[in-house]
Amino acid sequence: MKRGMAIQLNWILVLIAGAAIMLFFAGIINFAMKASEAKSNVEILNAMGSIASSIRAGEKLDKPITGLPKSEIRYECSRDEGQPCTCDLKIGSGGAGFNIDPTLIFFAPSRMATPTLLVKSMDWDAPFRVANFLYFTSTTIRYVFVYDGSYEDFRDLIVGNVHSGLKKEEYEITELDKFKDKNDDQVKFVFIGVRPDDIVASELEGMDDEDASAIMVSGNENKGSISYYQKKEDKWEAVNEVSYSYLGLPQLLGAIFIDESKLFDTENYLCMQEKSFDTMHNVANAYRARAEIIRGEYDSQPSCSGIYDGAIAKLSSLAGSVENPPSEDLTESFMAALLALAEDVQTSNKNALTSSCALLY
Repeated sequence: MKRGMAIQLNWILVLIAGAAIMLFFAGIINFAMKASEAKSNVEILNAMGSIASSIRAGEKLDKPITGLPKSEIRYECSRDEGQPCTCDLKIGSGGAGFNIDPTLIFFAPSRMATPTLLVKSMDWDAPFRVANFLYFTSTTIRYVFVYDGSYEDFRDLIVGNVHSGLKKEEYEITELDKFKDKNDDQVKFVFIGVRPDDIVASELEGMDDEDASAIMVSGNENKGSISYYQKKEDKWEAVNEVSYSYLGLPQLLGAIFIDESKLFDTENYLCMQEKSFDTMHNVANAYRARAEIIRGEYDSQPSCSGIYDGAIAKLSSLAGSVENPPSEDLTESFMAALLALAEDVQTSNKNALTSSCALLY
């Protein structure tokens, strides 16, 4: 009897020791995995930080970032009333990340996957240089451009200015039945001059709704409107109740590469637009101050002083128009008014040139 109890006790001790050993090695493995993930996150963050530094230095970029550890990057902006937008990147399952420099105007999908990212930059002028826009995306996202035949030139302009390594396809609306599901991680449709077609949504019915999205573009390279859509089973569902607007091709490209989603309750595009116009406000005011200084040097030359008087008024109007504009006022007519003011400033600069006066910018 005692021998039987001893054997049972030994087995219990063996089990306890075995469990302790397993827990010990499980802890080591878990620590190693976390350390590896932390190292991977640091590598990705360092790569992103290097790109941001390049942008601040004024470099023009259109290149892939290769060899990154495999991970998912989430990009999200938040807008609190009365407060400036804040945006951050979170990397991997642990959610490690950082707040993006508030001076960067950064357009990217809500979710991107490594190991290869694509980065491109483009100047936004109005008509003077306002900012350098930065566009990120991933080679795991399939971009599908769908267009009406009358928008072919506009399509060429858009496609010709996206990242050179973008995974993309183009379909005229009458050929959309040729589109097929290729089991991509994500698919983003860009409908140019046409409404989102449920044919492609039904083709992707087996894909998770969060992995298929669309944007509809109406307008031209100067201004227009955009609307966001999310796949819902076999159809497209509008994300925003009203259309948003864009000013210039760089802002339109930003709208294409950024996401708005009911699933994630994002306002990423409106945040970047807010940053765009805040920067425009500051730069226009700087050029207005410059014009006032130059104006003071031309009191005895009416041909020049008159040019600067008009430019000062237009620059003041431009700066005032984009000073904290509420999002509901960012309509296509608002963009048309901004475009007209920018063109007037450009005309003043040309007049200064032809009249042998100092340039405004």
